[in-house]
Amino acid sequence: MNSKKTAGVLLFSLMLCMTVGLLWVYKKYDNRYEVKISHASGIYDKSFDLTVKTGSEAIIFYTTDGTLPDIENGEPEIYTGPIHIEMQEETAVYSYRFYCVFEDGTTSEVYNRDFFVDPKGRGRFTTTYTVAITGKEEDIFGYEEGIFAKGALWDQYWAENPNASIYGQIGGNFWLDKEVPVHATILGKNGETIIDQNCGLKVYGGYTRAKNQKSFR
Repeated sequence: MNSKKTAGVLLFSLMLCMTVGLLWVYKKYDNRYEVKISHASGIYDKSFDLTVKTGSEAIIFYTTDGTLPDIENGEPEIYTGPIHIEMQEETAVYSYRFYCVFEDGTTSEVYNRDFFVDPKGRGRFTTTYTVAITGKEEDIFGYEEGIFAKGALWDQYWAENPNASIYGQIGGNFWLDKEVPVHATILGKNGETIIDQNCGLKVYGGYTRAKNQKSFR
C-alpha cells in the first residue's frame, strides 16, 4: 500500500515538473510579444534609420515629446516604417518612446530610446556621464505646474507682494512639493548605457530653486 502511494506521489511530482518545464520553455521561446528596436540609446556620429519590429502583428505607437505613447495620454504617432535620425552640424538630441498593442489585445511595456548625434561622436562630450531626462513638458516647464518654471505661482506672488524682496522664499512653481514621472538615461564616457529606467524628478534645495540652474533629485 505504501509503495503504491509512493509511486503515485512520484508520478504526480514528475507530471508537475514536466508541466512547469513546458510552460517555462513555451514562455522562453514564445516570441509573439517580442519587440526589437534596431539601435540602443547612445552617442552617434552619423545619420541612421531607426526600425522597430515585433514578433507578431501589432500597432506600434510612438512619441517624440516625452509623453507616454498610448491613446489615453494623447495622440501618439503610428510607426509605419524606418524613422530617419539625421545628423546636424551641431549636436542633435532625439528622444523616442514606443508602445505596442498586439492583435490579441496584449500590450507591451514602454520602450525608450535617447540619441545624441554629433559629427564628433563621443569626442563631443568630455564629461564622464551624458544624461537624458524625458518627461512631459508641462510637468517640467509648464506655466501652471511645471516644477522648473517660475510659472503661475510666481506671477501670483508678485501681484500680491509688489514690494517684496527677491531674497527669501519668494513664490514660484519651483517651490511645489511635487515629484513628476520621467525616464532617465545615463551614458558612460564610451557611450554605453549605464542607467535606463523610469523614475521621479523633484526640485531640491533652498533659494537656489529660484536660479536658472536648479538642483534636483
